Amino acid sequence: MKKIEDAIRHYSVILKTTVDPGQQRRVGNKLRELKTYREKILSMFDIQEKEEGRQRSISNSLSKTEEESFLQRLIAVKGEKTDIDIEVYYLTLYMDFFYAEFLSIFSERKMKLDFKYSMDRDNFHQKFLTVKRRLDDYVQEADRIREGVYAKEVEIDMRRRNIKIKRNLFIEAYRYFKNIQSFTTDLLTDLKSDGLKCLNGDDIISFELIEEKRYLEGFIVKEGLDELDRFTEEVLDYLNIPEIEVQG
Repeated sequence: MKKIEDAIRHYSVILKTTVDPGQQRRVGNKLRELKTYREKILSMFDIQEKEEGRQRSISNSLSKTEEESFLQRLIAVKGEKTDIDIEVYYLTLYMDFFYAEFLSIFSERKMKLDFKYSMDRDNFHQKFLTVKRRLDDYVQEADRIREGVYAKEVEIDMRRRNIKIKRNLFIEAYRYFKNIQSFTTDLLTDLKSDGLKCLNGDDIISFELIEEKRYLEGFIVKEGLDELDRFTEEVLDYLNIPEIEVQG
């Protein structure tokens, strides 16, 4: 597959740069042949990947205990940290897991929705980047303070400022995941009735080979929404922001 992708990129560059009509025609034909061949290979693997993913997700679900949280499983993989703000570290684990395993289902290919909900679905990508940028900025500033970059007379003020930034970060993250929860709750309620908002609740969630294995591989859409709902509920419980601060 890598050789095919390399060939497609090679011929694409030639097609963009050549001014020879004859060469453009030959290269264009070759590109179409390669892309058709790639689609056939992906289609063949896709059937196998869906079934394997479905069986794997069933096995994974059976192996999880009710007491085991997403955070416990993430810490088991990533390890604990003792040299940084542990609260922010846990938020980072949640954010990275959400980005890698859940955010990708917010697309037309994986979640077919009516017009209004399609717009809401697409907005979650940009909103995530905003929260992630706030998180990265906080971590970088905290690292500079811990490393003693600032003079002593400035450091105290910077620490106070960072405490406020951290609180605002947690409030912003809470709002984001609260919106995700409201969105998934609406869709799950819809799927239990007429299914007019989510149009493919029984479709299997699958990923291209280049996307690698994902947590939701093999789940049907409504099961994936259930998992996302469990995850967001856990994140909201962890952030534990009073409603008065969220609305402020």
